[in-house]
Amino acid sequence: MGAVRRELSGRTRATERRSAGVAAIADGPAGPAFLAYPNFAAYTEWNNSLIYSTTAGYLATRIAGAPAMRRPGAPVAQLPFAELREMQQLLVRAGFNVGKVDGIMGQQSRTAVKAMQIKYGLPADSWPTAELLARMRGQPRAQSLPPESSAIR
Repeated sequence: MGAVRRELSGRTRATERRSAGVAAIADGPAGPAFLAYPNFAAYTEWNNSLIYSTTAGYLATRIAGAPAMRRPGAPVAQLPFAELREMQQLLVRAGFNVGKVDGIMGQQSRTAVKAMQIKYGLPADSWPTAELLARMRGQPRAQSLPPESSAIR
């Protein structure tokens, strides 16, 4: 498993789809991306937590001599526990099975988050964000209108 940092578009390139590995994204678009090969399943069979599994895999690569990852330029934004629960409740209302609505983003919740990110045209990385929660609440998109569209006609 190699660790790389890259900008995510939410889309998979054709060359990535043909590879034997799968990208595992931790901490959203600003976080590290790991290329996980089929043997990575050994970690997730023992403990299905993505954070645990990627940490254990990263530690193994460091022990084998891989260089350290670069730290992100800014802290990764995390939703508060209450908002994670609210997101799970909204996902259930949208028809997704997230398992237990407990504010803990397990695999079912992350799969549902990714589906909603695709629906709203956001980077599909399964990371619950304030922007996704706002869209799910029905709040308008947080961006300004182009100057020509703000004029009254």
